[in-house]
Amino acid sequence: MSKSTVLVEPMVNRLMIRGINAQYLLMDSGYAWPALITQLREHIHVICMARKMETIHYYYDGKWRSLNQIYRLVKKRPGRARILSSALVTLKGGQQAKLVFVRDRRKKDWLSLLTTDISLDDSEVVRLYGKRWDIEVFFKMSKQHLGL
Repeated sequence: MSKSTVLVEPMVNRLMIRGINAQYLLMDSGYAWPALITQLREHIHVICMARKMETIHYYYDGKWRSLNQIYRLVKKRPGRARILSSALVTLKGGQQAKLVFVRDRRKKDWLSLLTTDISLDDSEVVRLYGKRWDIEVFFKMSKQHLGL
């Protein structure tokens, strides 16, 4: 038995070898470990929900900081903006990434998306990550109604 995070990189590598060509790998926060993201970036750009853990740090503004610390430092957009802010960070291992802070509609809080494609516009990061929900609904319907 292996941890799922250990199996992700070999799985992505097999897909690339077989000619499955994708621009981005969309992942939820369960896979949002900086070391895994750095490994995956060798094959494909990653877009994922970042984890709000005090033990995960990103290099920002001259220091290693947690997501909460970075959020407190970035300038927020005024009013009821859906996208609150963004920040360029560095992962351990030197990989550049972009954090996009968005309003959490379910509660008065925020969420953060991470992408290794730092050229993407903030709204495009949100749009692409939103496609993950369509995939989740497809899996649920396939299991529930088709018995897969």
